[in-house]
Amino acid sequence: MTPEDKARQQIDAQLVACGWVVQDYRQFTYRLIKFANACRVLFLVDRANLGRQAMAEFQQFVAPDTGRKFTEVYNVQHLTSNNLDSVARATICTIQRLYSILRGEELDEDLAYAAKDLDRSVVVKSQIRTVLQTFKDSLFTELFPGRTLVPKTLIFCKDDSHAEDTVHLVREVFGKGNDFAKKITYKTTKWQRRPAAESGLTSGETPLPPQKSETLIQEFRTSPQLRIAVTVDMIATGTDIKPLECLLFLRDTRSRTYFEQMKGRGTRVLTPTDLQAVSGADARAKTHFVIVDAVGVCESDKTDSRPLERQRTVPFDKLLLGVALGKRDEDTLTTLAGRLARLDREITRDESKKLAALSGGKSLSELSGTLLRAIDPDNVAAASRRFLLERLNDHRAGRFGTLTIQPARRPGQSPSAFWE
Repeated sequence: MTPEDKARQQIDAQLVACGWVVQDYRQFTYRLIKFANACRVLFLVDRANLGRQAMAEFQQFVAPDTGRKFTEVYNVQHLTSNNLDSVARATICTIQRLYSILRGEELDEDLAYAAKDLDRSVVVKSQIRTVLQTFKDSLFTELFPGRTLVPKTLIFCKDDSHAEDTVHLVREVFGKGNDFAKKITYKTTKWQRRPAAESGLTSGETPLPPQKSETLIQEFRTSPQLRIAVTVDMIATGTDIKPLECLLFLRDTRSRTYFEQMKGRGTRVLTPTDLQAVSGADARAKTHFVIVDAVGVCESDKTDSRPLERQRTVPFDKLLLGVALGKRDEDTLTTLAGRLARLDREITRDESKKLAALSGGKSLSELSGTLLRAIDPDNVAAASRRFLLERLNDHRAGRFGTLTIQPARRPGQSPSAFWE
């Protein structure tokens, strides 16, 4: 095996061991460039001070194989303008500056973002406007060809302020008034378009007293004029809007159950006559609904909303005894995994070493992760398939005299054909 192959193996092992979270980004960057022949490594940070810190760390890093500093071997650029150094092998850049470069805009300085702002939501007005314009341009060509009225659309936002900005931008992009798009949240305010000279506002819109959300929901169900509703949580669960044909996500959600409920708003069916009554004669039937995903909500990792410790009243010693005696139900194993993970944060380093010696080198957090993976439905299904294939291969190779398969097969159908 060549040194390059060994280095690539080390990189792979490092990625697997730390779950894709690279602990020493300097060493990892060095290996990517030297051994994996990476032309350029982009190191993204969310704040300018982190970029300066990363630059200082690269300048101090000494390569383990040559003893030379990283910056003596490779050029590192900390982007403070939109001009890329063509010879830099590592580039440090803030997320905001990268976004401005991709949009062809000049960013005078890197803006400071708080942690709460760095989520997967489209909240900047220029971003919202871009999404809405793209949605409008694709509406009657790709998404709903042959339609003249905008299909009933529900837009999900992260909070009331986000929804307020979005509903105004919907009206602006589509060139419509307040009857076309409305915000339906717990803080709903009705806006009515009036001449700017009359209202004294340059926007030409003035607030009126709040409307009841139930009234707005009913209007969204039945009114041919109200085409787009903007919400946060109010229509996300439990509310049926049967003519709804499009969901537009400007926010992410980490709960699998909640996401399924949000998608469920589009699954309600109705007769063609009822659909045409609110969406026009060219809306022949509701055969499907469309999800417009502007934030990657369909691909982001989801978690079950249920807590790990589902048996909080069971003492730890009885929990361990039950597992030792063969108790393997999901609630027991998830509770044990939660207790082990919490205990791992409470014990001392010496206690952790003693436990690792007893468990074959595994920490309590690793044992916790193993328990959770053991009950993961995808892992269980994959293990079952591997086991069955191994049994089939053993049978074909003559290592077993008979092969017993529980599910019923058609007469004359071979086991391999059945499982295929």
